[in-house]
Amino acid sequence: MGRSGNKSIAMQFTVKKTTELTPGEIANICELFSEVFEGHTKSPDVFREEYLNTSWGYSLHGLMLDEGCIVGSHSMIPVRYNVQGVT
Repeated sequence: MGRSGNKSIAMQFTVKKTTELTPGEIANICELFSEVFEGHTKSPDVFREEYLNTSWGYSLHGLMLDEGCIVGSHSMIPVRYNVQGVT
């Protein structure tokens, strides 16, 4: 039991490249996006287009899992900057 008297929840965290995500994980992230951002949707095809078309060819995705189900995510898109003519 946790301090509040509730059952402790053991979340798992992992980071994956877009190319390492399974079709099921991508679908789960897209469903979660729709739940969190009411009125907005993201299809798996749009997800892949957005996160694979980067300077690295992939993005990074921090995933929070509860009993193997994705309950939170944070995506990081690599961007190449040009500062005073240097990239």
